[in-house]
Amino acid sequence: MLLMLIGIGGPTLSGKTTMTLKLCEELAERGFRVGLVPEFAKTVAKEMGISKVEDVRRNPEKYFQFELEVLLKKLTLEERLRERFDFVVSDTTLAEIILYSKLYLPNNFSRIVESIAKKYLKRYDVVFLLEPLNVQSNDGFRSERDVANRRKHYAILKRIYPKFVEIPVASVDERLEWILDELLQNDRTTPSNPVHFDSSP
Repeated sequence: MLLMLIGIGGPTLSGKTTMTLKLCEELAERGFRVGLVPEFAKTVAKEMGISKVEDVRRNPEKYFQFELEVLLKKLTLEERLRERFDFVVSDTTLAEIILYSKLYLPNNFSRIVESIAKKYLKRYDVVFLLEPLNVQSNDGFRSERDVANRRKHYAILKRIYPKFVEIPVASVDERLEWILDELLQNDRTTPSNPVHFDSSP
């Protein structure tokens, strides 16, 4: 049934969630069955009683538990939705989990996370890697003001991914059009009915 497992990747503040939602809506409007895998960081943080990601990063054991839980939730839902939909779109991918584990966990912990994530990283049929936006944000969970730092993270992600399609900074509509052009040029992408867009975990 599955035509493509799509990853929307990039560092913090690259527009991943916005692009994921727009892409799911557009594919559903075109008649495809679409499943959404959300970013799980805030969900897991709430379950663990974490209010700010910076706080949990000060505790290696707890942050290790946090990243493992995000990883397992993402893997589980991606696998479940693959059985039901034409397209499954994942907001953030396993590569971002590897990135932040490398940056914020001791080597013994980060190697465990990386070894699990890398086993499944190649299963994405296509990853759209979004260049970071020149914006600042503090959403209460993450505070990210350093654009140069996010560009470094972007460069690391380009080395982690086995393959990706680079999406530069542009308007949301332009980025969406580039992604759709890449996806729908393939003859396999014929809509199936009924139209369905599932955003539930």
